Amino acid sequence: TRLSGFAITAAPTSGIGVDARNANDVAIQNNQITNVQNFGIFYGADSGGTFNNVTIENNSISNVATYDGIFAGVSGGSTLNNLVIRNNQINTATRDGIGVGAGNNSQLNQATITKNQVTNTGRFGIGAGIDTPNISPPVITLLNSDGSTLSVAITNNTITNSGTNGSSPFPSGSVGIATQDANSRVCFELSGNTSTSPASPGLPYSASLDLFLINQAGLPGPNAANFQIAGRDSLNALNNGTFDVVNMFINPVTPAALNDTNSTAVASCP
Repeated sequence: TRLSGFAITAAPTSGIGVDARNANDVAIQNNQITNVQNFGIFYGADSGGTFNNVTIENNSISNVATYDGIFAGVSGGSTLNNLVIRNNQINTATRDGIGVGAGNNSQLNQATITKNQVTNTGRFGIGAGIDTPNISPPVITLLNSDGSTLSVAITNNTITNSGTNGSSPFPSGSVGIATQDANSRVCFELSGNTSTSPASPGLPYSASLDLFLINQAGLPGPNAANFQIAGRDSLNALNNGTFDVVNMFINPVTPAALNDTNSTAVASCP
């Protein structure tokens, strides 16, 4: 399934510029999307099946009023293998420039977010998580993670002016990684990224990389063995710009050292 070369403005009804669901071998390329309500591009798998090979690349997205420039997520016991989000330009999204997530006993494997340019986002330039905040219909709900898996490489992206929404209930910054379930596993690589984002207005904690290990709604967590970071002790050296401050947040958003007992350093992610 390929969607390429379209100009999409003011998407009606769903408020989504491009909306793809439960599909294999998807390529969304070379589109110009502007002035949409919910998402510029959305891919979701929630049927409980296994899906492979989703590529979102070379798109230009601007002015997303409510959520993310690009979002890809799995839920309902689904599996997505090989997600690539590459070479997109995103300017102005109220929440995240690019977001990926897994919930409800689902797996997002081998996700790559690379060489994107993200500017002017309300929360994160790039956000990845398990048990991400509930999103109202028509998009997928990821609220109850229940043993999900997320493996993502975030490399060589340029992120400018993220975390501009001072009313956000969470800290914000260039990159945010979250898990809220001790039975779920997150593994991520972060390298070659450049951040020139200022401190977020009105928030007590802000950094280029925010890691959330949160026990919310009675869920047990975090579990250090299930929160894995490739190159954990070298993240500052592996990234550019203002990636000189790296914080980890444990409920209730208390800053801790990156190499504390709530995470595990690994050589690479599966």
